[in-house]
Amino acid sequence: MIDETLTVACTRCDRAIKARPKIDGTPKVPKGWRQIGDTLLCRDCKTALYYVRAVRLQIRGVCEDDKDGRTWDDCRKALSAAAVASARLGNWLVQRLFEADQAAAPTLEKTKDGKTKLAPCPTVAYCAIPKSEFSELSGATISALMQQVAGWYKSRRFAALVALNRSVENYRFGFLPVELRAADISLAVDAEGKYMLRGVAIQPGKSWPLKIYADARGAATLRAIQSGEAQMLGAKIVRRAKPGPNGKRSKAWFVRLACLLPRKPARKSHHEITLTLGHDADALLFGSLEAKDDVFEFPGVAARKIIVGGDKTDRRTQQENSLQRGLWSRRKQARWAKDRSLQSAARQRKIGEQIKLCAAALARWCVSHGVTSIDYQVEDRGFSSHFPYRRLLDAIRNATEPHGIAIHPIGQAANDDETEALAGPGSETSDGPCGPATSAQARGRQTAESGT
Repeated sequence: MIDETLTVACTRCDRAIKARPKIDGTPKVPKGWRQIGDTLLCRDCKTALYYVRAVRLQIRGVCEDDKDGRTWDDCRKALSAAAVASARLGNWLVQRLFEADQAAAPTLEKTKDGKTKLAPCPTVAYCAIPKSEFSELSGATISALMQQVAGWYKSRRFAALVALNRSVENYRFGFLPVELRAADISLAVDAEGKYMLRGVAIQPGKSWPLKIYADARGAATLRAIQSGEAQMLGAKIVRRAKPGPNGKRSKAWFVRLACLLPRKPARKSHHEITLTLGHDADALLFGSLEAKDDVFEFPGVAARKIIVGGDKTDRRTQQENSLQRGLWSRRKQARWAKDRSLQSAARQRKIGEQIKLCAAALARWCVSHGVTSIDYQVEDRGFSSHFPYRRLLDAIRNATEPHGIAIHPIGQAANDDETEALAGPGSETSDGPCGPATSAQARGRQTAESGT
């Protein structure tokens, strides 16, 4: 029997907890805790001092000092073979899980509180996997794929067994990532100052020294890892599209590196720091500090997709023959108006979620950079003419006021209470693709009256 009398204490808050011993007698790190150098942090202290982020680094080739003399073509072939093998392993695991579930004949069980649930989900043992059929994959990749596929199957198990949806049995995975252990890989810099990853085990027993390219954000993360401020948690190799010349996109191999980064303390400024906010064609919100290079940018890809989808829906509805709608029955007209209102409400909800995310990100950025006031350019509506700018301004004000950050609208509309320049077509007084459900209901009522 394992002795559990060993205790470990958090270095920061002195919280003590029981821990299982290792083979050498030293205590294991408890679940949720983190050992960083000589510092042991509990779950709460780890969250307060660090945060998890992932950076994507493009693989540019194999280092010239490779002992085996392998080339970039050899590495790409190994990656392609691992991609095919990972897909085969994912499909094999789904088949085994489905067969084990059918053989066990799972039934619905009653819990103590009266709820109904399925019997426990079956598992596939690591030793049951034929390693000879998946010799292109390392042990870390096989273990990670087992957890990923088991979670995927568990989320679709009810439909497969209760609703008799047999599509799960015939499901086919695409490319699944190649997992890398953080303990196996190491970061290095060559003579030219370029970053390298050593010990990348794409195949079992074979490691590759890879050259990687890092942008500004990735380079800052790699410098933090080199200095010991950050810690690598793991990595995976994925294949993603990258922008190319003339707007064309091509496939490339990337390393997705998960790191534990230290949180920056809030800057206490003894003077006024003003952030100038505006909008850009590619950014929902864009701001810069005076006489500094710090820039805040919130991407607007998700919001633009919502707006473009609303525009397409409105155009399709307008193209419908109004005379034909006039011949509809009252029930059909009411159903059409209800569908329009539901679509508009869904767009409103999605736009509202993007506004909340944008305001929260701005508030965190302002606190970390010591911003004391914000100058918001009211007349700058370069992102989209179909966006509720007034809702965005209210959300920013609600998010920044608790931190003592004042926001000052600047522009002609800032001193005019009667103008609707802040509102935009998505406000309560307009009928844009992000407009409220009441506008669609009003159009439905008008159509119903004209039809009768």
